[in-house]
Amino acid sequence: MGASDGVVWFSASYGRINTVVVLSETEKTVTVLHAGEKKARRQAKRSEFSNYFPTFEEAKSFLIEVAERNVASIRLQLERANGALGNAKGLRDPTLIAARETK
Repeated sequence: MGASDGVVWFSASYGRINTVVVLSETEKTVTVLHAGEKKARRQAKRSEFSNYFPTFEEAKSFLIEVAERNVASIRLQLERANGALGNAKGLRDPTLIAARETK
């Protein structure tokens, strides 16, 4: 099987886009021939590891959306961490507070 037996698609994962040859497609899977491999494999179009798209723009949009969600999540974590830091810095020794109140 050569590249002429299929259609070029794009595999997006971990911030990268690679070209693959898709030999067949169903609603949820593609049969893919990766560069340098001789045997085709059936892959889910969407998975945790890799996602397959018929156009480069779709693959790029997918990676941008994933990266934007990651940035938003990390910003929220940073806000929470800064709040915890502020709370920790604002802590006062309760024994000193109680000693002042009894005077």
